[in-house]
This record gives sequence, structure tokens and C-alpha cells, in this order.
Amino acid sequence: MKKKYRFDDDAWAKLGKDETLIEAIQAEKVRRIRNGSSAREKAQQLFVKAPDVLDSILSDDKASPRYRIEASKELRMVANNGPETIPAADRFIITINLGEDHKLVINKPIAVGPDDGEIINHEPQAMIAAKKDENDGPV
Repeated sequence: MKKKYRFDDDAWAKLGKDETLIEAIQAEKVRRIRNGSSAREKAQQLFVKAPDVLDSILSDDKASPRYRIEASKELRMVANNGPETIPAADRFIITINLGEDHKLVINKPIAVGPDDGEIINHEPQAMIAAKKDENDGPV
């Protein structure tokens, strides 16, 4: 970091004594570990070695033909990795007819990903658990 941002020795020493900065760096480190971004970045760096390893398996005449074929399949997958190779996502479509030619249509891909912020059921789970039916049982 010192070399990357060209800090002199005095600035570097001051940064090392700044408790607020150190706490912020530690908090960011923990956040990146918990959300998986540091693991993803490390995996991306390690993945660079995969084509060389696959090439060594594919080029090894003493390797089992089965392993050589599997290595060639994996190399093909690595070579074709791009947005044009991503299959079209399955979609769910909900159409609600509101009458008088008014329709509410929700058309979204079915995919696991980050929350897009849309709230479907905003009622807290504790409130749902606290609800009782007519027989005093949980709903």
C-alpha cells in the first residue's frame, strides 16, 4: 500500500497510528470476508492457473484418456466463458386482471441474486407468528 499510493515514511507512520483508520480497515476486512467478496477475488486469481493445469493433463500421453477428455471439456468451458454463452434465464410471469382492461404484470427472471429492494410482504415475521386464528392457534 505504501508503494502503491507513494506514501513517504512520515505519512505511513501517521496512518499506522490512526486508530479510527485501523478500526475502519478491520471492519471492512470483516465485511468483505462475511459477504464473500474476498473469497471470490482469491478464487478469480487462482482460476488463472486452471488452463495451465488442464493443458498439462491434456498434453500428458501417460494420463488416462478419460482425464484427458475431461480436461479438454473444461478447457472448452473456460474458453467459451462470456456473456453470450450464458443461457437465457427462466422467467416467472404473474398477471393480475384488475378489471376494466387494467392488468398488473410482473415479469422477472428466476435467479438467485441480491435483493432488488422490492418488498412483497413487509410484515415482520414476529407479527406473523403472533397472529392467531379463530381457535387461538398460530396462523
